[in-house]
Amino acid sequence: MKTELYGFQYDFIQNNGHSIVFTERQGKPLKVEDINSLQRKMIESNTIPHLLPLEVEEIDFRVRVYYNLTAKRMLTPYLKEKSLSMNEYYTLFLTIISTLEDSRLYMLSDQQYVLKEDFIFIGKNVQDLYLTYLPFNDIEGKNESLEDVKALLLNIAGEVQGLMGGAFKHVLHYIKDPNFNLSGLKALIMKLQAAQTQPHAMYAGSEMASALYTHGHSESAPAFNGEHQRSSSASQQAEASSSQSNKQEKATLKGALPPLTSRERTSSILMVVLSLAILWKLYDAFTVPTMLYICSGLSGVVIILWLMYWKVWRPGVKRQEGREDVPRPKGISAGNVPGREPLFAEGVAYSPYSQPPITDFQMSPAFAEHNSTSSPLSKDDTVMLGDASEVLTESREQKTPSTIRPFLEVIREGNQKEKVKLDTDHFVIGRNAEAVQYVENSIGVSRAHIEFVHLDGTYGVKDLGSKNGTQLNEEQLVPYKLYALKDQDKVFIGKVEYIFRMGT
Repeated sequence: MKTELYGFQYDFIQNNGHSIVFTERQGKPLKVEDINSLQRKMIESNTIPHLLPLEVEEIDFRVRVYYNLTAKRMLTPYLKEKSLSMNEYYTLFLTIISTLEDSRLYMLSDQQYVLKEDFIFIGKNVQDLYLTYLPFNDIEGKNESLEDVKALLLNIAGEVQGLMGGAFKHVLHYIKDPNFNLSGLKALIMKLQAAQTQPHAMYAGSEMASALYTHGHSESAPAFNGEHQRSSSASQQAEASSSQSNKQEKATLKGALPPLTSRERTSSILMVVLSLAILWKLYDAFTVPTMLYICSGLSGVVIILWLMYWKVWRPGVKRQEGREDVPRPKGISAGNVPGREPLFAEGVAYSPYSQPPITDFQMSPAFAEHNSTSSPLSKDDTVMLGDASEVLTESREQKTPSTIRPFLEVIREGNQKEKVKLDTDHFVIGRNAEAVQYVENSIGVSRAHIEFVHLDGTYGVKDLGSKNGTQLNEEQLVPYKLYALKDQDKVFIGKVEYIFRMGT
């Protein structure tokens, strides 16, 4: 089947490794003029972290762009085989954001990364992540990267095991913020991740996340209700912990410079080492007491300047704004601030080991596909998570199922037969009962093995990077490549035969 992305035709091939290859644009062969020459040189001359390796081939004035997928898994089937933890969810997006931010260091555009699940690849773990970059001129029909990040946040959230509504609703709030930007999202996720890894500071972490969202949206501090006080000793302990943690966080935020990228850190350290080496090389050439004093003094200056660059001042870089310290009357908790919802119910102390599952909120399509690991929250969280449905409804079109659905005739050993209806547009078969539409436990079947796809009135099948592969009419399928199906086509996985029937 023909596959297209922003007007560019591509295919999956298996030839001395596994690759994606882009060959055409708007039905015409790619030419040298379609490639951004500067970006091509930067990619070919640098090893860019988290960029999917690519190679440009020119033959007879025609261009092909190859992306190496060897030892990498597409994000979509990866999530079907393994649900992400909250920490992995945060890590995934911190890596994506850092990659987009660092693109300018290599003279690339953050708008030319493809932020779709089928073009993000995972190596050993979510930290070993690779994004697809399109080094083309004039890419048409592509959304802004910020919009793609928003959609990705919501789509992947449905695959998170034990989704924490209290933390995720802050992400939902920020997604709908008109001032949404990558730096703000990165700061929010880092604070939520810190709270996630330190359960005893979860309450304060939630307050900090709320502060990051509300900062800059109100010109005056909120009024407090001084008459309302907590009646439980457990809530007083939570308040004291929150107050102490908030003070520490404010001290950390106040006047802080944004963190250096790994490239900037490495460059600054190398510059210091080189400067010190030159100074003491001069002393080695002129070993007199005066030169010793001069080199010692200049070495101290170099080290001081280096520390200032890391902690105090950098040319062209502004300090992060600190949060204004609003005095809180004694006995008043964050849960009593008007307009802000409490993370926990009144008088209930937080216990990191009693996180209930999320099941009671109204799910959007993205979350409904993966509900097996979710569990109940408080009523407030239920209402807030309903926002996800609103956002997803705006970004996704609701598809009306066809009145006539095809089915699969399953034939097993011993001539055992079974009829399976293809009742969704994306019908996955594999061993993982939580992520597939049909469970196949036969020998040689992967957790998420194959997917039957309904696209533009036609049906196709693709192998999801399975270990033992898939055959269509005795032809071995290239992983992730979509093959068109016709009536009575035979698909083989393990020792099981699936016959595709168009239905009646």
